[in-house]
Amino acid sequence: MKRMLLWFAGAVLLATAACRKDCPPEEIPPIDIIEVPVPDSLDLGAQSLVDVMGVVRDEAGNAIAGATVKGIWSNQSVSTDARGFFLLEDLVCYEKGATISVSKPGYFPGSRTWIPTSGGRNRVEVQLLTDAVVGTVQANQGGTIQSESFTLQIQPNSLTLNGSSYQGTVYVAMNAIDVTDIPSMCAQMPGDLTGIHNGTLKALRSLGMAAIELRSETGERLQPASGMPVGMRCTIPAELQSTAPQSIPLWSFNEAIGLWEFEGTAQREGNDYVGSATHFSYWNFDVESLGVNYTLTVNYSELPIGFYPLDNAVLFLSGASVGDIPGTTGSNGQVTGLVPANEVMQLQIMLPCGDGYQEVYTASVGPFTQDTQQTIEINSLPYLSTVQGYLQDCNGNLSAGYVWLNDGRVVYVEDGTFQLTTCSGQNQVNAYCFNNGQAGSGFIADLVITPGLASEVTLVCEDCFPIGAPGSGVTDIDGNAY
Repeated sequence: MKRMLLWFAGAVLLATAACRKDCPPEEIPPIDIIEVPVPDSLDLGAQSLVDVMGVVRDEAGNAIAGATVKGIWSNQSVSTDARGFFLLEDLVCYEKGATISVSKPGYFPGSRTWIPTSGGRNRVEVQLLTDAVVGTVQANQGGTIQSESFTLQIQPNSLTLNGSSYQGTVYVAMNAIDVTDIPSMCAQMPGDLTGIHNGTLKALRSLGMAAIELRSETGERLQPASGMPVGMRCTIPAELQSTAPQSIPLWSFNEAIGLWEFEGTAQREGNDYVGSATHFSYWNFDVESLGVNYTLTVNYSELPIGFYPLDNAVLFLSGASVGDIPGTTGSNGQVTGLVPANEVMQLQIMLPCGDGYQEVYTASVGPFTQDTQQTIEINSLPYLSTVQGYLQDCNGNLSAGYVWLNDGRVVYVEDGTFQLTTCSGQNQVNAYCFNNGQAGSGFIADLVITPGLASEVTLVCEDCFPIGAPGSGVTDIDGNAY
């Protein structure tokens, strides 16, 4: 096999690695977009189109290939590639909310809701939760099922299948989310921390969350009969018990609109919250706050480029009523989210560096009484480096694709050129070229980057093997090696 060449001048040392480039079949012609009406009770503002890219992983952080990613307000859908990457262009959404759903057998349904920004590609990440069965009961007897921080109490003869009484074995699948691990929680939970209560959008802070399904012997979903809810108990995390209120709003996730819906109130008994569920999906014990939309644009200055949008920056907003709110800037350096009104918060901005993150900015922001836009400009920092580069396909032409930095954040390459900012020192770059709208396998290069503006790098793909061709040395989306 030929070699994949990495051309790098000046300040950056380079390594070459063997090239393995898939050539997927011809691109499927685009389908006619069919829109899904928004309920009259939900005000999401004007309709718009947005490009969104992201990565789908499992709970351990491993890529999930072949997951279906779909917009909820249209029939638009794509599948994740072998690295869990996806790109949905011109996704139908609304100015106050965009939502994608993510599905694959063996996992609970996932989703991500965000406030879209224009002028660049929006960025999301989704971790799917395994939907393994944690216990069984007989429907005519009922029983108690406990897993992690959640306990269910099922009454005898209280479940239905397609509206009719169910009398067989009940298989309970349940997976609790650690609400004290904010980055993981926000990747694993459906939607985002936005709920709707009496027609008003609320900013939420979770004290307990889980995905729950009750299934029949044939795998069909069961639901509680009218007037016979399932009791639900959630243990409050130890670090949150001192501030946990005596009563707390209870929410379920509505997959059709991509938001949490108010379902009543749970009461505290010792260090548990106790409530009831009238149906099953994701359930959430959350404090609610009035919210405003906060739009933040982050620019970074590196001479002689000057200021440019800082892509891939990870943001955390910390406040008394809502805890920590994370976000990630898109290719336009921008992110928007619902934050608590009338509260001073601490803003922290970090960049992925090596196998961790480096703080590049911190400040207090707020209080906000209305929707607010803010721009932060960060001057050149001595430990950061800006890399400008080119991506070429198997024939040496500039190619679309993506560059994966340090096995964490993805930089989309639209016209064969890209720019990324990271910490100086040892960095690992994975590069993948697009072919007919899909990404083939690429290569890995270890780069030692000096501070400041690094010289240009050109990533050149050679040897383009069709999938399954002798000697291609590739793995398809189902994990079959050739």
